Amino acid sequence: MKKKLSLVLITIFVLSLPTKNFPFFGSYTFNKAQLPIPETRESRPWLTSFDAEFFIGSTEKSEDQKGNTTELLNLYGLHNMKALGTGVTNLDPTKTEDNVLIALNGMASRDNFGMFEFKGKYSIKEVGIDLKQNFSRGFFAQILIPIVSESTGDITYTDKSPDGGTAPNKNSIEWQNFLAYFDRILEKYKLNIKETTYEGLGDVGAFVGWTYNNKSNEQLDFLNATIKTGVLFPVSTEAEEGICFDTASGSNGHRALNTSFDVALGAYDWLTIGIHGGALLFLDKNKEIRIRTSSEQNGFIKLEKAEANISPATTWTFGTYLKAEHFLRNLSFKLAYSFVKKGNDIVNPKTNVSSTEIASKDSIYQDWHKQTLHLNFEYDFGEEEAKFNPKVGFSYNYILDGKRVFKTNLWGGSFGLDIALKF
Repeated sequence: MKKKLSLVLITIFVLSLPTKNFPFFGSYTFNKAQLPIPETRESRPWLTSFDAEFFIGSTEKSEDQKGNTTELLNLYGLHNMKALGTGVTNLDPTKTEDNVLIALNGMASRDNFGMFEFKGKYSIKEVGIDLKQNFSRGFFAQILIPIVSESTGDITYTDKSPDGGTAPNKNSIEWQNFLAYFDRILEKYKLNIKETTYEGLGDVGAFVGWTYNNKSNEQLDFLNATIKTGVLFPVSTEAEEGICFDTASGSNGHRALNTSFDVALGAYDWLTIGIHGGALLFLDKNKEIRIRTSSEQNGFIKLEKAEANISPATTWTFGTYLKAEHFLRNLSFKLAYSFVKKGNDIVNPKTNVSSTEIASKDSIYQDWHKQTLHLNFEYDFGEEEAKFNPKVGFSYNYILDGKRVFKTNLWGGSFGLDIALKF
């Protein structure tokens, strides 16, 4: 009896990444960057596939809560410094830093008085390793391993308070005191607004799936379908609550269940039309966070800390694509579109420093969405159904629009290898 064996013997060289330490993006933190949508899986028994993709991108812009392009760290709107101390427990008026907060909070509101607009630059490099192993009857297993280097730096802020006229304004003594003591206030509450960096593993995904390939259809060249489900393991670093602009590394410590489907049909010996749908369901988690203590507060900077239960909303993904297969010898081109949406998280404080309503309506936990255009070229060195088929690719992912997301366009390259050997 013949044995079927699949082997992958690959050595890859990947860029050497700078030595820093910031959060991860991976394939899951969609509000910072967006990877291409997947295709259906071949059903050949005992096929082994290895793919390595490299992506790089940077941006200084975001899409805010109204869908307008704004400064990177202004995606949640202006930071309300006037209300920074509102509702914070144990403010001590005998301490200069707290007295400054109390005095500022007591002032009247006017236009953008007491508001900061923060700017920054986000950069990412990611290598994604994708291993798939087919079994018999269409079943397969998959492991996704992202390796990430990303940073948020060049952080500055602009005072948006009115220049003059009716008080309060930029010249109000209470505001001038706050500006003078801002760094000391952050230090007292163990906060900083320094650059954030991370290098290391992103959240690892493990999946099982089933795929169906029909090449005997009279009207179509083929009809393929793939369903897949799996688990997201939060091995990446969580956001440091003391670093104001440290964003979630992957799923920020939440385990998640991922399920998806892909359908593709072929026609005219060269055209493929595909659709993709998926859902990422996060499990809730208790953790100590920086929490909002007033409905007036907005932005990344919060003084109060509290234990809370975080229940993240489901992330939904939809995509579709057109692919010209081997339109120039073995060169293929794919044009794709994806829409990703996440609902509102629920934050339930375990103490009375805040309420579920106030904490959950923090803009950081509110819904976001993104639309992305994907362009991809791929060259196959082997023929269809070949036992040994290497391939290389190039891609560009352009953010069309969104809400509460970084506007990070990604360039990428890829190398893949399919092996199905019989001994």
